[in-house]
Amino acid sequence: MKLTDWRGNEYGVGDIILYPRISGRSCEISEATVVDIWETYRGDRGWKRLAEGEPVPEKEYWNYAEGAYERRPAATEIRVKVQPNGRGSRQFYRTDYDYKRTPEGSYERVETGIKPVTLNIIENITAVTA
Repeated sequence: MKLTDWRGNEYGVGDIILYPRISGRSCEISEATVVDIWETYRGDRGWKRLAEGEPVPEKEYWNYAEGAYERRPAATEIRVKVQPNGRGSRQFYRTDYDYKRTPEGSYERVETGIKPVTLNIIENITAVTA
């Protein structure tokens, strides 16, 4: 699946993008590689992934004007999974970590490398073009 950024540039899996990242009150622009793009809809028990080309299932919604239930396609969202490369506009050190138990019984912080991130607000993505 290919998407178009706010400047009109296409991007897809394998392309490099820039996206905003916020930590507390600090915002920066981060660079990442697109890993996956998919469409999802709200099912009865959470978000469900749609296979490419699969039609959106219908759901029952209450129509307040009519005072009755009606069936219509479920609302959908597009998600973009990216692998951050650690580069950012404000040089915040970006890493993920876990705590492992030591033989003495205490815990030690261990870096695990940067984990992939799933973006569901994709309107601010900027494709990096050569």
